[in-house]
Formats: sequence, C-alpha cells, structure tokens
Amino acid sequence: MATTRWAKFAKALVLLLPVVLVLPLYFLVKGRTAEEKPSFYQEPMKESDVWRLPLVEPHELITAYCCEGWNFQPAGFPDPFTADSVNYVKGYILFFGYPGTYGFLDTRQQRVVRLGMRQDFADSLAARALPARLYKTETVYRNWVRTGQLPWAAEILATQEAEQGSQ
Repeated sequence: MATTRWAKFAKALVLLLPVVLVLPLYFLVKGRTAEEKPSFYQEPMKESDVWRLPLVEPHELITAYCCEGWNFQPAGFPDPFTADSVNYVKGYILFFGYPGTYGFLDTRQQRVVRLGMRQDFADSLAARALPARLYKTETVYRNWVRTGQLPWAAEILATQEAEQGSQ
C-alpha cells in the first residue's frame, strides 16, 4: 500500500515538475524582454563607445568623442550633418555645424536645407514662423544625462498628443 502511494506521488511529481520549472522561467524571460527595451529618450549609449543624444524619435545625434563632434548620420540617409548647436521646433531639427553652416532638417520630408549665414538661417526660419534659437549640443547632452530633460520636450509632447488626437 505504501509503495503505491509513493508511486502515485512520484508520477504526479514527474508530471508537475516541467510545469513548475518552466513557468517561472517563462515569466522571468518575458519580464526581462519588456525591461530591456528602454524608451528612445532614456539611453545615452548607442554602443560601448558611441554616445547618443535623442532629438525627436527616431532622430538622434551620435559621437564617438564624448561630448563633441556630434553627427546626424542615420543609415541610408543621404545628407548627414554635424551639429555643434541644435534645437527642435515644430517638425524641424535646427542646427549649426561644421564648416560654419546653419541649416535645418525637415523631419516630415526628410530633407536637409543648408544656409551659409546666420541671417539667411533666421530669414528662412522666420518665413516658416520658427524661432532661430539654438542650444549648444554639449550643454543639451549634459543636461539630458543629468535630468532626463530636453529643452524641446514640451514640443515633443504636444506633437504626440496632437497625433493621438487625430487618430
């Protein structure tokens, strides 16, 4: 009688053991994959030796020399640029970079417009009702790493809310 009881217990244990072992592993892996993908605006490192500064998703500046020489050069983008100073306003990434060039990226059309002089830059932005304000990229990066805030964060939130409202 005792052996049949132990035999039944052993059989039940053999049947339940895979479930007991696999179920916690499933939840562990499921939880880890959800945690591994940080927000676009959280992670300052792209790779082990490449720093990144998010502008507006999916656009970012990168550098291998923290924290100078910031570049906009996404894969497949035909017109990369450098950005010593930067801003984001109403769908435009504004920049000043090497070699003394002002310009902006129209994020909707994925088109870069380069302007030589600051006055040309200001006039072009004024025609689009945009301010010609730029922030030093290094300062923006250091502030973002320290506080998690970008100077144009309110603009990004307003745009996301408008897009969600139209859906």
